[in-house]
Amino acid sequence: AQAPPPAPAAADGTEPAAAASSGTATSSQGSATAPAPDEPTDAAGYARRGAAETARRDYVRAIADLDRACALAPTEASYFYLRGMAHWSNHQPDLALADINESLKLKPEDVPALLARVELRAGHHDPNSELIADLDTADRIAAREDPERMQMGHLYAFLGQPLAAIAQFTKWIDTRRH
Repeated sequence: AQAPPPAPAAADGTEPAAAASSGTATSSQGSATAPAPDEPTDAAGYARRGAAETARRDYVRAIADLDRACALAPTEASYFYLRGMAHWSNHQPDLALADINESLKLKPEDVPALLARVELRAGHHDPNSELIADLDTADRIAAREDPERMQMGHLYAFLGQPLAAIAQFTKWIDTRRH
């Protein structure tokens, strides 16, 4: 599986009760004080830490932080993608597929998410025609020089589409000749 991309910044919708449960300290008078230095204060912070934990293969913590990011910013597709990749790395393909599907509902033209869904659905032995539809969408929206053309080529080949695979490899090679 490819490494997840860095999470973009997102607005935080934290309410005072949520802030208290997220690690924001509260004094005896009830006023909020600064959070612990390493504790995220918004969805983007939880997503960044979750991505870092995924890179360190600490999937339980990564998923917990990404759960928080998704709860705080439920319309941010990249957070669902990141959590899906963490689930996938943690050998939870059904949860991964659910998150990738949610990511694609929010951002239908996300090439990495489309390719992840193809791979996950291939593991479920879904019909090739449905998988090829996702690959065709990725092909249509990806830039010609997109490095994911190689992955698309391999997936087309795996699905028994040698001409489509060659076309992907050719596009990738052509952008590197100059």
